[in-house]
Amino acid sequence: MQGRGGRLTPEQAKAYRDNLTAFLRALREQWPDIPVVLGRINAPEKPHRLTVRQAQESVAETTPHTTWINTDDLPFLDRIHYNSAALQELGRRFAQALP
Repeated sequence: MQGRGGRLTPEQAKAYRDNLTAFLRALREQWPDIPVVLGRINAPEKPHRLTVRQAQESVAETTPHTTWINTDDLPFLDRIHYNSAALQELGRRFAQALP
């Protein structure tokens, strides 16, 4: 899970979509059909989270072999890390999202 950057500026949040698209493009140059599952971030305390979440959804929905999973209901151990039950559920969701 990436995208929860603690010091994300408004400019970085706006660039997230382009950066994610560029990353996937580079990945697919070597592995054209590799499936990618994005875990949509859940960081309520982060001011630019909605921009990043929208980018994750949009890129996943418009990029072949790419999807996203919801993580909003998973509990945290602290303000950053999921607890053990959440990590197990996260793993299940990633696995179920694969083709």
